[in-house]
Order: sequence, then structure tokens, then C-alpha cells
Amino acid sequence: MEESSTSRQALVDCLIQAIEKDDYQGARNTLDTIFEQNFPVLVEVATLPKTRYRVFIWVFQYIRRNRVAPTLKEIERALDLTQSSVQNALAKLKIDGYLTWEKGSPRSIRILRTRI
Repeated sequence: MEESSTSRQALVDCLIQAIEKDDYQGARNTLDTIFEQNFPVLVEVATLPKTRYRVFIWVFQYIRRNRVAPTLKEIERALDLTQSSVQNALAKLKIDGYLTWEKGSPRSIRILRTRI
């Protein structure tokens, strides 16, 4: 069981590295590998526009690693995006039902799509 968890984490790490390098095709290839291994992670998300995709993946991974949601500033810095780009991406992800947050409450982003 631990080996499966380790290989899953390695794939997620590979995905994050591809995103950080703006290697969109590499990220999609990693998602294909994850799907082929019957690990239902981020498959539907792969069809999102690039900025929303990057924000969602990064927030998802951040919450998994830290057990707390990131701040807007952390998202901006990590993805080298402007405040308005992050806010727009988060707003659209909220409208699409991928995540939510409480207005005025820091670190309140929650992932809603449990199929990931």
C-alpha cells in the first residue's frame, strides 16, 4: 500500500514540476499516466484553460501537503501571476464548482470536486 502511495506522490510531484516549468504538455502527459494507472486525480481539470488549471493544481497540491489552504499572495508568488489573474481564476473555479472559500476569511479555500 505504501509503495502505491509513493508512486502516486511521485506522479503528483512530476505534475507540479511540469507546471512550474510551464511545461503544459508534460503536465498533460503526467495526467494521462495517472489516469492510465486508475488513480482518479485531476482528470476533468485537464480540460480547464491554462491559468485556471495551474491555479487549481497548485492549490490542490498545497492543501494536500500543508493541510491548510494557501493565501492569495502565496498563489501569486508561486505561480508568478498577478493578483487579478489569481482572483479571476479562483472566481471562475468557484463558479464551475471546483472550489469555494469564505469571503474575508484567509486560508478558507476548499476543494469541492472530490473526484480528483
